Amino acid sequence: MVDLVSTDLLEERVRYARLFDLYGPSLTERQRKAFELHQLSDWSLAEVASHLGVSRQGAFDLVQRARERLRETEALLGLARRIDALERRLQAVADLVETWPEPLPGPFARALRETLRDEEGEDLV
Repeated sequence: MVDLVSTDLLEERVRYARLFDLYGPSLTERQRKAFELHQLSDWSLAEVASHLGVSRQGAFDLVQRARERLRETEALLGLARRIDALERRLQAVADLVETWPEPLPGPFARALRETLRDEEGEDLV
């Protein structure tokens, strides 16, 4: 049986990492560093506090403010939500091409598959 708490925590960490990639520059330098060390590098709050020269409570506050700022910015701009929707649509198109290759003209199907690859030739979806 999968540990749902662990799964939820992992999903939350991935979500915040994605938000940090998108909106990290909107954080203050100290928020960015505290968040990066604690959330992405898995440092304890005590380690973050020592590194930044603040109390453990100060480190906690920096991380919490960073999380809140990331959530607020996503609520305002919605880039992660839009990217997720775009990825789902791309996957749906890729699935359709694989499901219905015969009725499509060969050159069109090949061109569509090429369009769904990145610059290195790897599938986007």
